[in-house]
Amino acid sequence: MAASLKAGWWDFNGTNAALDLPATRATAFDPSINDDDFTVMGEFAPGTITKANHALIGKWDETNNDRSWLVEIQDDDVVAQVSDDGTNTSSVTRASVLSVDTDVFFCMRYEYSGSGTVNDLYLDVDGTESSISNARGAIDSNDAPVKIGDLVSAADRFYDGKIYWLAYWNRKLTDTEVDNIRTGTTHPRHMNPDGYIDFHQAVGSDYDTEVPEAEDYWLFDVEGTPTAGGSSDPTLPVIIGLINSGPHPRDVYEGGSVIEAGMGALTLGPRGTGVRDGSQLRGLAIAAQPDPTTPTMFHRTTGQRAGSQRRGLASLLRFDRKRGK
Repeated sequence: MAASLKAGWWDFNGTNAALDLPATRATAFDPSINDDDFTVMGEFAPGTITKANHALIGKWDETNNDRSWLVEIQDDDVVAQVSDDGTNTSSVTRASVLSVDTDVFFCMRYEYSGSGTVNDLYLDVDGTESSISNARGAIDSNDAPVKIGDLVSAADRFYDGKIYWLAYWNRKLTDTEVDNIRTGTTHPRHMNPDGYIDFHQAVGSDYDTEVPEAEDYWLFDVEGTPTAGGSSDPTLPVIIGLINSGPHPRDVYEGGSVIEAGMGALTLGPRGTGVRDGSQLRGLAIAAQPDPTTPTMFHRTTGQRAGSQRRGLASLLRFDRKRGK
């Protein structure tokens, strides 16, 4: 069973609650991996909008001049910042957009041109975007951890309120991709994020991110006393295996007959061009059994009749059930 993106959340108390991904594990959240373009996105509901500064998410260490990128709240404003040298920063602000206990969608995007003269920083809040050109250059690559709900060694920057989900990409998503996620047309994980966390897990001493999915390594350390609320179901069904359909494996999820691909729904079929319904020459056909415990899948090739003993096994379903969250 899958929950909606905002069905579950963690509530941060503005005092000592935060998540910390140490620098030794934070390599996936470094824009230098892919030409210094990146996107940070998520949804939250602030519990306080009268606090001068509180961090939402960032790779940002002010004490040691190891600033990279940051999304924070300044009273009822949302602010996105980037740095190219760890010290000097550029920022975009969406002013007076927050209300207490009101859900907010945000998306910060950065596009590095490589020339150092046309570097664009974008900040979308609930579908309205502000931007600046000639921002910083290549994003500073440093040893700062990734923090959610706080900053490194900065006084009183703890976030107060709910966070539903957060996602990070080492590329600049297109306008259409952002709109599709914001409106619920596309799940963030269908856009292959480099980092994703949806806060459905129980509060403990750490949080194992949904993306990256390597066991144990991508653990956020939980600080203070955040509390979990709402649904404990993940925001996508649990993957139970893969369909090896040619060179691109497809994820198979719990839910009986429902099969989804990593970038959307896996279409069963289609028949080859010019092949009519009822014809004995059926072209491409994929038969999937709805019971995931008997995952036999057949692929008939063009020219092979239905019921023929020569049906050619084309797809095997491999089970690789993940550890339950």
